[in-house]
Amino acid sequence: YLQRCSVAVQTCGRSQALAPLRRGLASACPPMAQPAMGPEGYGDGMHREEVEPGWGDGARVFVVPVVNVEVFKPGHGGPAIQPHLQSVPEVANKGWRDYGNRRGLQRLARLFKELGIPATAVINSEAAELDYVAEALKTSGWELGAHGSNNSSGNAQMQKSDEEAHFKKCLDDLEGSLGMRPQTWLTPGFSVTVRTPQIAAKSGIKTFLDFVDDDIPYDIVHPQTGARMLCLPYCMETNDFSL
Repeated sequence: YLQRCSVAVQTCGRSQALAPLRRGLASACPPMAQPAMGPEGYGDGMHREEVEPGWGDGARVFVVPVVNVEVFKPGHGGPAIQPHLQSVPEVANKGWRDYGNRRGLQRLARLFKELGIPATAVINSEAAELDYVAEALKTSGWELGAHGSNNSSGNAQMQKSDEEAHFKKCLDDLEGSLGMRPQTWLTPGFSVTVRTPQIAAKSGIKTFLDFVDDDIPYDIVHPQTGARMLCLPYCMETNDFSL
């Protein structure tokens, strides 16, 4: 609507006879707001920089397996293999999700190790509190990244101070459960705020997985602090629920 109004105002400006209409259209169009994710689309204060050519060392295709290790708050739903089941308590879909953490994760870790394929796990900090999850991750040989506290609570409704505290608690908790502090971040459910990239960079995150807008990696930089993150674009076409 705002774009159509802008075109109409520019067109009407060619005719003195339509000046009243032009004024009416101009008053109907509020000032154009800044893009929702900041001027460049990468969050407040963040600037995109291209990675130097040749980073791929001649390879044309890279596959980066990312295993999402997630838990969901009781009563808040989650991925479902039988979505028509809506009873409370609901045990089939919850049990299916629990099975993934109790058995599926361990099988994936063994498979990747047998095939010699490196991978990254992004982990809800509350999932890492489960002993069998933490043990599987610590012995997997994977890079261990952060994925918020759980997959029912995202960042989208948080104020700045709350989001900063959320990042710190998540990273602190994962360090306590896994023995290392993650440097990779994926926000649960893409529930970001305009501040998320800047807070991630200031929190020591070096690799950021939230954006989906390219085929190749790029850096986003916070010029005021020099904080820099490598963005590996997340592929929606090969995401679990797209498949």
